[in-house]
Amino acid sequence: MSSHSTDRATEPSTSMTATVSPRRRRLLTAGLSAAAWPVVSRGLAGSAAASAASGSPSAASPPGARTSFALIGDLPYWRFELANVPALLGEMAEQCAFGIHVGDLKGGSEPCSDELLESRLTLFGQSRIPLVYTPGDNEWTDCWRPAAGDHDPAERLAWLRRRVFLRESPWLGPPDRSIWQQLASPAAEPLLAKGPVRQSEVEGGPPENLMWTAGGVLFLTLNLPGSDNGRRSPLDDADRLERDAHNRRWLDQARQRAERANLPAIALAIHANPGFGRGIDPSRVLGDDGYATFRHDLAQLNARFAGHVLVMHGDTHRFRVDRILPRLTRVECFGSPFTGSWVKIEVTPQRPMPFEISVRPAAPPREETTP
Repeated sequence: MSSHSTDRATEPSTSMTATVSPRRRRLLTAGLSAAAWPVVSRGLAGSAAASAASGSPSAASPPGARTSFALIGDLPYWRFELANVPALLGEMAEQCAFGIHVGDLKGGSEPCSDELLESRLTLFGQSRIPLVYTPGDNEWTDCWRPAAGDHDPAERLAWLRRRVFLRESPWLGPPDRSIWQQLASPAAEPLLAKGPVRQSEVEGGPPENLMWTAGGVLFLTLNLPGSDNGRRSPLDDADRLERDAHNRRWLDQARQRAERANLPAIALAIHANPGFGRGIDPSRVLGDDGYATFRHDLAQLNARFAGHVLVMHGDTHRFRVDRILPRLTRVECFGSPFTGSWVKIEVTPQRPMPFEISVRPAAPPREETTP
């Protein structure tokens, strides 16, 4: 979880950020979000919001047809959240073709031990649908903290790479690539039609940066953790600069491949809240924080790509949907302790705005004392 909180859309007049009142916070924690969040946002594309269809296409839908995926992150942190993950995964599998976890699958004060990380990855590995995962700061950059076990962050990232991203199937859940093949766009190049591929397979980047197609749009993940992109020392800053360079190239790869396949949109998943309120400009880098370069690179992608860009993240645990730039929409998922809801995103490539964002209720958490 990041320590920064300054984050506002650059176009506040079009913002649809969800303001969570104390009463709604109680409802969310109690799992009663269906009453608290009855509205679906069609990605700010129109003036009206409408209810989402209750069903979703199965993995057997025609390639490139409408599909749905789940967005979760920053959970589980507490014992009651841990106990309800199986039910959450079940609900996601009933309504979506795949899911994305944007990192922080453990609390910041929980140990970064092999045993705990393995237990969380095994838990999410029980998903009946493919679950793409991108690491959060709680799994590696913040593991130097005494409460987390005083680990070397680079060693923890190397462990995650071996455990998840260097496997034959670099995601959690069913390893069968045929599921992804049925979701891929007919226009997708063969490399991206078989499910997530690693940047390391394409141009020598990190294996946790993934790319795939589904529902007629291009998806990718970037390793962009919280805690100011992992900055603590000059050595950490050198690592960050290297990650920034890899991320820039991966964003450009996404643009080029989406354009070649004539895909109408790009969906990007990261962990960190990149602090859009600090400025985003395609012509120059604004700010000196750990995300300034990313914001600039994202603005350049948006300026060069004619379609829509959706940025999905976690980190600050506040559900929000807002327009950052023309054709650039941000959605942040719920996070602990507001785990009574999760985000469903339906993809319809034929629409001017292909992403329809809605909130779904999760199973009520059990009353249990937190550790």
